[in-house]
Amino acid sequence: MTYDYLAALAKRKELIELIAAAADEIAAIDAELKIGGLPWRESYERSPYMVADMSDTGLAQ
Repeated sequence: MTYDYLAALAKRKELIELIAAAADEIAAIDAELKIGGLPWRESYERSPYMVADMSDTGLAQ
């Protein structure tokens, strides 16, 4: 086996571990949202970026 092959295998393993950790984080966030543990809706509705309709953006013609 060449160094490039071994380096590629090591990088692949590292990326798989990162993806698995990210999947665990996403699952935890989904669980919080499902049980209502995060007040995401209220903060979203108060967001200054929330637009009721296209006429509010100044882009509607």
